Amino acid sequence: MGRSLLEPLQREFSSEPTWSFVFRLLVEIYAFSCNRSLEARGLDDGRILDALKVLRGRLGTIYVPGSAPSPLGEFLHERCESAQELGTSREFPAAEREKVLVRLENFVERLTAKTPGDFLNGLTNLLSPLDLKIDLGYDPEANQPQKPTPQSQYQQRASGLIVPPSLR
Repeated sequence: MGRSLLEPLQREFSSEPTWSFVFRLLVEIYAFSCNRSLEARGLDDGRILDALKVLRGRLGTIYVPGSAPSPLGEFLHERCESAQELGTSREFPAAEREKVLVRLENFVERLTAKTPGDFLNGLTNLLSPLDLKIDLGYDPEANQPQKPTPQSQYQQRASGLIVPPSLR
């Protein structure tokens, strides 16, 4: 089942910076789904799709608030702002990241239209045999964004933007 998700994803997102971003985003979604918190319980394809839309709205050029609160969407947004692998670069600018999120939303919609639950099940089957820390370089303890300390009132995001406390 994991391979049936991986192959179409790799065809859809074939360029290196795009695939790297999408795969890291999938790892973040999987890590969130493994979390035992109340927020992670009941995660399904529909909530993943909603979270991707919230993320796109938060990362877009103009902030577009989501229709409903999404713990996964907020988690992914925080990770995109704090994790270097999910940030923007010269090879992968913010506009491209937004386009990729639209394509990923469409991919999830097409997959779940055929069989609901296929996306999360495929993602689980793909990543559950792997050790997140050893095989993928993902540190579960580091999956929470760093909270600013009293000494550090300004927060530097992965994009390089320095944000004062009044705008967080």
